[in-house]
Amino acid sequence: MPDTDRHGIWERLLSGRHAALVGLPMPAAPGELRLIRVSCDVPPSTLGPLHDARRRLELVLGEAPILEQARDRVLGGLRRRLLGEPPTTEIDAVLVDLGNRLADGDPRRSILVFEAVEAADPATLAILHQIILRPGWMRLPILLMFRSREPAGAAGSLLAALLASEGLAAVIQAPAGESATATTPTPDPTCLRGLGPEPLTTLRAGATIGTGFEVELCATLLEQRPLAVLLHLQAAIDHGVPLEDRGEGRIHMPPAIVEALRAGITPSLANYWHRRLAEILGGDPLQTGRADAEAASDTQAREAALLSAAESTPTPATITASTPATITTDPAPAITADPPPTITTDPPPTITTDPPPAPPAVTTPHAVTIELQPAPAPAPAPASPTPQAPVPRAEHPHVHAPHRHRRSPDAARAASHLHAIDEADDAAARYIQAARQAADQGLGAQGLGHARRALAILERLAPTDARRRLRIAALIELARIQWSSLGTDLGTDAHLTLETALITARQALAAVVPGDPPALQAEVALVIAGVGYDRGDLRALEEALAALMSASQALMAAGDARGAAALLNDQAAIYIRLGDHVRATHLLVSSRQVFEAAGDDDKVALRELADTHHLLARVPLHAPLRPGREDDALSMALDHALVAEKLLRRLGDARAVARVWETMGRIEIAKRRHERAGQRLAAALEVQRSLGDAIGMARTTAALADLLAETGQIRESLGVLASSIGLNREKGSPLGLGLNRRALQRLRPRITDTEDAVALARVEAALAAAEQLLGRYPLPEGQGDGPR
Repeated sequence: MPDTDRHGIWERLLSGRHAALVGLPMPAAPGELRLIRVSCDVPPSTLGPLHDARRRLELVLGEAPILEQARDRVLGGLRRRLLGEPPTTEIDAVLVDLGNRLADGDPRRSILVFEAVEAADPATLAILHQIILRPGWMRLPILLMFRSREPAGAAGSLLAALLASEGLAAVIQAPAGESATATTPTPDPTCLRGLGPEPLTTLRAGATIGTGFEVELCATLLEQRPLAVLLHLQAAIDHGVPLEDRGEGRIHMPPAIVEALRAGITPSLANYWHRRLAEILGGDPLQTGRADAEAASDTQAREAALLSAAESTPTPATITASTPATITTDPAPAITADPPPTITTDPPPTITTDPPPAPPAVTTPHAVTIELQPAPAPAPAPASPTPQAPVPRAEHPHVHAPHRHRRSPDAARAASHLHAIDEADDAAARYIQAARQAADQGLGAQGLGHARRALAILERLAPTDARRRLRIAALIELARIQWSSLGTDLGTDAHLTLETALITARQALAAVVPGDPPALQAEVALVIAGVGYDRGDLRALEEALAALMSASQALMAAGDARGAAALLNDQAAIYIRLGDHVRATHLLVSSRQVFEAAGDDDKVALRELADTHHLLARVPLHAPLRPGREDDALSMALDHALVAEKLLRRLGDARAVARVWETMGRIEIAKRRHERAGQRLAAALEVQRSLGDAIGMARTTAALADLLAETGQIRESLGVLASSIGLNREKGSPLGLGLNRRALQRLRPRITDTEDAVALARVEAALAAAEQLLGRYPLPEGQGDGPR
């Protein structure tokens, strides 16, 4: 194809359309374009190219990186389902959000370029496939560059998706004999002869890392400064070794050179290097039980500053310590299908109530103006006066500390190095860790693969107690991913059901024996409870309670009273699901007393206490209230919400505070205090917009829709939901769409006017189209967001 045709690709990209170059080099770009280039031919890493793209987009936008939060694996538990906490934001939604903000807000046209696409890891190719197949989702144009003239496998499917979505004009392909790689001579390994010992050693270390190795990682492996590595690489290039340096901190080598270098490494040195790489890339010590629940969120300082955007900061609450409650572990009473009793609660602690926040955008429910488009990113918050620095790992005695290789842990890559030297047990443990990482990123298919790889390794080994516990941990991750991935596209695993996840979790529970760590049993119990909660049938809920109570007994026997108390909150969530709100409240009050006694300086206890008060606040939203005592119960719930708000302010968690404001708004709707409800919900929405919390916005806009409908503004209510559906479609949030669907179900009985019915049909059609695109999230039935 003529070179002029290749240059014509820029015109297409400038019009906002995606495109691909296949087997051709990139033509010179117009000077007014900004190319954000991402290399896919780097050491294999789950979503490595997409995270690289994310970092580069954040730099262009002038934003600090959005740091991932550590997952609270046991103490977070089932109550998150009741509080409406979302799964971790998926990388595709984050990437699209950043790209769209750049496309909309930057007058200089930018293009996101993925080079050597066929070399990307399967998870990256799968997500690029999803982005390409959703027309109009990513407004920042993407240029896919394939070195091969005929990409195969997942890369070929991605190219076919681009052709199907954008048409033949989107792909410019080299004719036969004109491939960019066709005239490239095969590198001759003899170029390594005569190379000095230091450059040769550096290249061998790089070859052990991979065909495209990071300079800083190589420096850490060799216990040298990065400058020394760069000088050795410069000497190798001067000697004629065909290295490619694209100025991105990575060096790329032809496969023939890599093979020649690896062949010259002694087995003992190769084993040492692989083991060190596994240590460096693993990031932290191998753990198969729960993670450290006291790990502080790196984003909390930034989020805390956002609270002032919605209201002035009140004086923090003083939590009075009391004698811890005795945690009983008697067998659960038989569950019956009798009508649920009316709710009674113990009095909450005495607190000073602050006035409601000043309304930033809402004054009365009759003048609600809601804008749901994502707001510009807020300015970075000032650093906390006394930041909590993470405890550093022990330094290698010869590593220069200022130049240690800093990177996010990549357990899958660490596992591959351990597998290369037949350290099977550690490789299995790292694959389990990789499954957790993938699940936290919303990568169900990738996580399933890692968990199954760990199980396959363990099945080939002689049985021991340590390997049995590793197998339990792998089954826990497999069950958790099977559970959380329902309604998503997992390719060959599209048949997953709640029963599939429950069978896997039961296998894990059956492998537990007396003497195993109680935390391991608690993790199994939480998965069983979570699946049972979503199934909602009597047998599944009974099994969930039995598993939680058994785990609680094990924790108490081990002296972990706080862990057992945390499970009380999860048992309470099951009882709320059953409709036994009295017993749920009793458990929550017991949990509250335990964590109140821990003191004001214990952040883990403060978090648990905040969750407990928030759950107590939400009980009336799920419970039938005693006739004549409705207002008292709602006022008590509001007091609990105020305590939760104050505790979360002290922890600097703006996202969670906004969720509490949404709960307060719903309580105010039930109390018929519509103006206060509008103020609370508007304050929550403003913070959630600033944080990009799509799920929080979906919940808050659903409450706003209820508020509008309550005051007779049906058309306005439908308009709010239509905007929220559009936002969740743009953000790629199936859970947000599920919340929209539930809000529409509550609104439908109020529709009596013909024009309103027509508007409802349009909104339902938009929701159906969005769920067709993103998948339908299976929300549990019978879990309301407002008083019944």
